[in-house]
Amino acid sequence: MKRAFLTVGLVMLCVVLLAGCGTETETQTREPTENKPAVIPQTMPEDFRIRFSFWIDENRKNVMDTDTGEIQKDLVLDGTASGTFTPGQELLERIYDKLTACRLTGITEPVTSGNLTASDTMMAVVPNTFYEAEFQIGGETYRVTGDASAWAYRDSSTLAADFCDFMDFMGKTYRSLEAYQALPAASGGYD
Repeated sequence: MKRAFLTVGLVMLCVVLLAGCGTETETQTREPTENKPAVIPQTMPEDFRIRFSFWIDENRKNVMDTDTGEIQKDLVLDGTASGTFTPGQELLERIYDKLTACRLTGITEPVTSGNLTASDTMMAVVPNTFYEAEFQIGGETYRVTGDASAWAYRDSSTLAADFCDFMDFMGKTYRSLEAYQALPAASGGYD
């Protein structure tokens, strides 16, 4: 009996050790900077791009990507619809100016009730909308995330106010694109 336990234990140890072994590829993708505040230039660098998304159902995100020209719309009951657009210089500069004004590169953690509350009481939003802005500036990639609970803290937190201001701006910008307006209307809604 001891021998059986010893054998099983050794096999499990080998599995654990082998699971940690792997080969590392030479080309590693660079993870976005999520917890490193940065000072960014006042004028938009040539490599600026942004991927903005928001969703209630993670499988049906609304997306606007200035790098690929992709736009995607959640049609609720009918899945998603996609299109393309060409982001002009003026659009990119407006987004960059708003990003700078809202100090998005200074946001170092998800902007949610759990991170914004000073007490054990948190704000719940049902259904909750989640937001993500991933952008590149000067060769660095940043990701800012949060959810609709942040709107409850706009008056008490500059961080929440800046986050909400930027996400509102991006939502309006997304909906104003001709490519978005050409997509089919959503069928149904979220309760």
